Amino acid sequence: MSKGASRKNILILSLCQALFMTTQVISTTSCGLVSSSLTSYKVLSTLPVAVGIIGSLMTTIPASLLMNKIGRRNGFLIGAIAGILGSLVCSISISAKSFTMFLIGMFILGIFWGFSTFFRFAAVEVVEESFRSRALSFVLAGGVIAAFAGPQIIRICTSANDSKTYFSTYVSIAILCFVTTIILLPLKVEFANVSEQNTGGRPFKIVASQYKFIIALIGAVAGYSSMMLLMTATPIAMVQLGYSMKDTVNVMQWHILAMFAPSFFTGALIQRYGSIKISFLGMMFTVISGLILLTMGSLGIFCFIISLVSLGIGWNFCFIGMSTLLTQTYSKEEKAKTQAVNDLFVFGSSAVFSGMSGWMLQVIGWNSISILAIVIIVIPICLILKLLPAKHK
Repeated sequence: MSKGASRKNILILSLCQALFMTTQVISTTSCGLVSSSLTSYKVLSTLPVAVGIIGSLMTTIPASLLMNKIGRRNGFLIGAIAGILGSLVCSISISAKSFTMFLIGMFILGIFWGFSTFFRFAAVEVVEESFRSRALSFVLAGGVIAAFAGPQIIRICTSANDSKTYFSTYVSIAILCFVTTIILLPLKVEFANVSEQNTGGRPFKIVASQYKFIIALIGAVAGYSSMMLLMTATPIAMVQLGYSMKDTVNVMQWHILAMFAPSFFTGALIQRYGSIKISFLGMMFTVISGLILLTMGSLGIFCFIISLVSLGIGWNFCFIGMSTLLTQTYSKEEKAKTQAVNDLFVFGSSAVFSGMSGWMLQVIGWNSISILAIVIIVIPICLILKLLPAKHK
């Protein structure tokens, strides 16, 4: 593939990533408040987010295998159509005041998220190996747009009267998914031919036994889970502390910006220092975030901003680093099953912790949530410190 075609594909994938992440920002920020308006059970406030992630989780393996046969573009289009349908169901459920229907809509929307998580892997397939980390970073950098677009769309929607606030929010997500289908049309990504698909590569247990795969999987799971645990609980905790919706949106905007702005240079850092070292640095940022949040906002809103910014930077370094490391563990024939299993665990664990965050906030309190997030991320830190010296002996 020529450099011009590769750059065009990277641009398309970056724009699609931006739209995908914008839908997640809108949904994650407003979902807990929507739930509160549809059900009186506060412990269920983050359940719809978890259901969306479960939808994504259940999609990862079928989506990966399907795209290995029909191509990335066709698979992404199927996902975007599911996103349109799911967000419209959510809108209708809000008008009908049906929490059950809202859960169904979030599950279908999660299918779109499940397909969209492969934008980053598609990026590394259109460039040479030495440029993989940067290509992956450039695609994830599309999330910077989401950091501004998501909160701005929420502000526009919440300026409407109360009865239509959340309805219009999910209609906006349907529009974003539709725009995604238009942008995807010129995408061209090569995929395995029939003979490659039939060879299947090495048995998966051999792939999974590599120390790089072990670190990549556990690191990505811990990084994503700790981030989701703190991110989904923060808006609810802030409201309970008396902060306004505007304050909550501002904090989340800083967080999303910190999640993706480093992408412009994370790839270069990985090329220079290696994916494991940069991921390790990201894990330390996550620990710092958890320690700051233990103050429970005693320093005011700036406590939440500083902590969530640190959390976002930590996630960026860890996720891009671990994703880059993962691409070093499989051949072209093995990519579908390896990517699928990786994302199955990553998004499965994040679904568990995002879904439990509302319950944990009510039952065990904010400090316990912060401590748990720290414990989760310390696990891969210890693993890296233990495995790397042994590997180099």
